[in-house]
This record gives sequence, structure tokens and C-alpha cells, in this order.
Amino acid sequence: MSIKKAVNINDLKKLTKKRLPKIAYDFLENGAEDELCYNRNLVSFSDYKLLPRYLIDITKRTQETKLFDKVYSSPFGFAPTGTAGLFKRGAEGMLAHISKKRNIPYIMSGAANASIEEIAEISSDHTWYQIYATLDREIAYDQIKRAELSGFEALVITVDVPIRTKRERNIRNGFSNSQRMKPSIFLEALTHPGWILEYLKNGGPPTMGSWVKYVKGKPTVDETVKLFTKNIPATNQTWEDIKKYRDLWPKKLIIKGILHPEDALKAIDCGVDGIILSNHGGR
Repeated sequence: MSIKKAVNINDLKKLTKKRLPKIAYDFLENGAEDELCYNRNLVSFSDYKLLPRYLIDITKRTQETKLFDKVYSSPFGFAPTGTAGLFKRGAEGMLAHISKKRNIPYIMSGAANASIEEIAEISSDHTWYQIYATLDREIAYDQIKRAELSGFEALVITVDVPIRTKRERNIRNGFSNSQRMKPSIFLEALTHPGWILEYLKNGGPPTMGSWVKYVKGKPTVDETVKLFTKNIPATNQTWEDIKKYRDLWPKKLIIKGILHPEDALKAIDCGVDGIILSNHGGR
């Protein structure tokens, strides 16, 4: 089946599994621990029921919605997806391009393979930057400044990853943060020729573009990823950090990961403009 013949998300999922080696597919698809939260998230969508009203003239209809004083073509957008370049090289640039073309928001991940500046050249006016608190706070502060100078529309602070999660599929299949492949993993990847050719053509795993400048010495992929994993997650993040981000960021500020009503009220008190209900996808 080709992508042109895909008629729903499940069809795309089958194509994705065919294209990606097991380490990449499991990283994309998996949840934390026993994946209970991840699976409950999926099931919860089927629990929603719609009660339609009929006999209404719908000849002229639109999905347009206004958010933060900007009119978008749809109430949907692209959520942040870390290391998207592992699945398709240049994926973040593609997402930025299509978000601008279709007039929908794109949240660039703080763990993206592209850099802030690279994405800004494609679509700064439809892009929000998602940031993690870092143990070395100066890195986060500098990324905020870079996002502002690049013209990004909003800053999204992720708070729903207070500790490093245990993704059991990754552990079982030998996936490492640097995405280097052991011989056994490489042999399995050879059964996915499109992906492995792209991997080899680009010299191996993609780097983390927005983190390269903070590496002391030669910014190899391994050293860049090592710096990222050393700083994130920052287990000492508090509401005082949110206030600091509010002081640093002059545009719309959003918190991703709020679930408790009292935390939503605290976010408002800190001057946040919006919240994203999230449990990090059970990941």
C-alpha cells in the first residue's frame, strides 16, 4: 500500500511500521512502564459521544478558529515531537512548511533535530517553541532568547516530565539516547531499506540542532545528546521558574502538562496565557 492509498490513521500506522526499523518504531509508538496510561489515552477518545443537531443550513461552513488573536484554518495543529528526524530526515522542516501552508500552528519540540534558526527560516509566524527546564538554567534562558529573536509566536513550557521515564520497549530492543546501532539492530534495520539508506546517506543519527552551540569542544551527535540528557529532565523545576519564563518571554506563554485544577489556577496567577492538558501521552 502506498501513502496515496491510505484512507485513515491506521493505514498510515501500517506504512510507518513497514518503513521504520524496530528501534525507531518502538520509540515512536511506546509508552512508559506497562503502557497503562498510554493505552488509556487511546481508549479515552472512543469514549466520547457526539450529539448532533440536524436541519441546520451547513452550506457554508468553516473550521477556522481564533486563538491568541490569530485566526487559524483549523482548531488542530502539530504537537511537539522530539527527534522527528529519526523517522524522516528533515521532518521538522516539513512540519513547519505544511503548518504555514495550511495556516495551522506547529509546536517545535525542544528535542528537535533541526535548530530554532532553521525552522524560523521556514515558518516563524506559525511556530511555537516548546522548551524544557534545564539543570543549567542558562541554556533554557538562551533558547528563549533565540526563539524570540527568531520571531516565534509563542513559548510552550513542558512540565509533565519531572523525571526520566522508563520505556521498557526501548530497553528491550537496545535503543540508546544517541540512537547508535549495535550490529544486531543494524541487521534488523537492513530489512527497512528506505530508512537505512537515508540513515547512512546522512552519516548516521541526526543531531539535536538547538543544543549544538552549548557543547564544549566538538559538538558530535553523541556529545550533544549527552548534554541534553544531562540537563533534562530538571527535577528541581518549580513555579518560580514559570514566573522567570514569564519575565523573559514577551509573547504568548503556554504550559503543557497541567492536569489538576489548582495547578491551572496557579498558572493563571503566574501570568500564563494558556494551558495544554497533557500527561505526555503516557510516555
